[in-house]
Amino acid sequence: MVDTVLQIKQINLKLLEELLWQLDTSIKACNYQQVIDDASTVIDQLCQSHLLVLLDIRAYAHAKQGHYDSACIDAQKMIDYAPKLGVGYARKGDVFSMFGRQSRAIDTYNQGLEAAALDHTQIQRLAKGKMNATMQSQARVDFLAALPTELGDSIIQMLSREGKAACLSVSRVWRARTLGCSAAWTDLVIDGCHENMQLVSVMPYIGQHILVLEINTENKQLRSDCLQHMANNHFHKMRSLKLTAPATSGFIQYFGRTTVALWQVRKTLTSLSVDLGENRNAITLADILLSCCRLTDLCYTTTSSMATLVGEFSTMEKHSALSFLKLESSSITGENIKTVLQRCQSLRALVMQGSDQTVFDPVMDYAPNLEILAYNAINQVIKLDGSTRAQPRGLRKRTLCGALFKVSGLSKQIVQRFYTAYPNFKFKNLSHLALCSNRWTQSFIIRSIRNTTTLKYLNIIGISDLHELVDTLMIIPPVVALGISHIYTTGAGTSLIQLFDRYAAIPPPFGTDRVLGSISFQNSPQITDPVLASMAKVRSLNQISLRCLTSVTALGLSNLLEALKLQLVHLELAEMDVITDSLVTALSQHSMLSTVILKGLPHVTNQGIQEMVLKKIPDVCGLSQLKVIGCSSVTEESISYAKQHVETVVYE
Repeated sequence: MVDTVLQIKQINLKLLEELLWQLDTSIKACNYQQVIDDASTVIDQLCQSHLLVLLDIRAYAHAKQGHYDSACIDAQKMIDYAPKLGVGYARKGDVFSMFGRQSRAIDTYNQGLEAAALDHTQIQRLAKGKMNATMQSQARVDFLAALPTELGDSIIQMLSREGKAACLSVSRVWRARTLGCSAAWTDLVIDGCHENMQLVSVMPYIGQHILVLEINTENKQLRSDCLQHMANNHFHKMRSLKLTAPATSGFIQYFGRTTVALWQVRKTLTSLSVDLGENRNAITLADILLSCCRLTDLCYTTTSSMATLVGEFSTMEKHSALSFLKLESSSITGENIKTVLQRCQSLRALVMQGSDQTVFDPVMDYAPNLEILAYNAINQVIKLDGSTRAQPRGLRKRTLCGALFKVSGLSKQIVQRFYTAYPNFKFKNLSHLALCSNRWTQSFIIRSIRNTTTLKYLNIIGISDLHELVDTLMIIPPVVALGISHIYTTGAGTSLIQLFDRYAAIPPPFGTDRVLGSISFQNSPQITDPVLASMAKVRSLNQISLRCLTSVTALGLSNLLEALKLQLVHLELAEMDVITDSLVTALSQHSMLSTVILKGLPHVTNQGIQEMVLKKIPDVCGLSQLKVIGCSSVTEESISYAKQHVETVVYE
């Protein structure tokens, strides 16, 4: 791309004022012929000294941003407004030359030299532009055309979406090479960006390469065109489709096209995420499952009640492929999901947001293979391992491997019904548990894990009685990862000290994964220096996340990190005023530390960051990732220095 220097004239406001005064004088004198002449002069001057200048500026800016089409449109407007002036031809020729289209640039300069022969101010510019374009045309080498296909594709693949769009406008060769590069189009997001209209227009060519497509725009034309290309069977390999809330606004008018589109990709589509927002007359669960017979993962979100969007399943027998289902709604009842579960008995993971307690009965009765159940969970759901199961699982078999519950809203009476209905309820094979509950539900769930030997990952949020949980943890095998947040139980620190003392007494069985390796504490005033001191004795610990702990001191944190300096691999410190440069600098002595995350630490400065990186012990495992987020006293100066020594640095 050949760059050009913007050449514009200053807008002469004084001249325009004089012309308008002359026009006003003619109007007052009722000299209408003179009015016509004066008005014509003003119009000519406006075009020449105002409108043309502004169009020239905008065309140049579009070109510098890589917006080829927009730059050409503005340059052509300049020619249309003043075909006898050379400035429009000069700008259009410059745009062509900047984008490597030297032959078109030369033709445009020639047109300008012929049409604007009397515009002496632009003759020299046009002639110079033609000469430069001619030299560029003779000397240029199309490196992309000269490269081997594999190497050229590697370059195209690394380009941004904007860069790929720009390549489509360079030349026929570049367009063909870009459209034919399958790796460049495997993952595509269509949003409100300028380049999307161009990308959507070439979907008949790139659709065959797209594996993952996200439509996230309110632009009706873009949405309509994307769905039409799907309906026209241009996507032969699509595996994943995501329709966001903006993309589904006013969805009723796209209903027919959407169902046809889903039908066309039914043989390859395995993952679908649909956020319907406030749409009430939209595609239903039944519509989706009837169309997409090979769908394994479905996320279906609406702000409406699920009762209106389940749909009609009477014509559907079984959907044997679906293994992961996530439903988010303002209201989900057992009756809503009963029909779905009856048709989808291969489900291994069920996530429900906005559900009431009546969902447990159909889950018990119609989800025999369930491994992961999330009931109004506020944590990220664990992923399925990808393997197939020969033996039935589910609540009836009491063999869930993952459970995430937010059940703080259930009353004592409702929980008592659980005790009556499921007196021997146990999670025998549970490996993941995230729990946010009140006193009644907490007791029910903790009782269900009391005899488990498989629990590895435990995340506790705001439970009412930590002592009861710790009593259970004291008698089951150690968990691998423990997360505790928003705990206000009186004396909770004492219970945690007992737990860590027990874990510290267990010799690390190296070569196995049944040791406590990760701890996360957040927003819990019961976490104090003595708790940290007890935690420091756990020799298997290698990952720590400490966020917003108001009862710990700088000395307590320093002692903890000093005790773990030979074993800590991952450390996150966030939103604590007691953390200063001296503590961050001390991290340089941690021989195994590879990841450091610092968030919202107002007293950490450039000095701390630089010294941590500078004083890192040589010839040992060094930092590979550093994240500095929301630290107001850290600037680009230290981040630039860190990037010279750390493989990955994130600064926000």
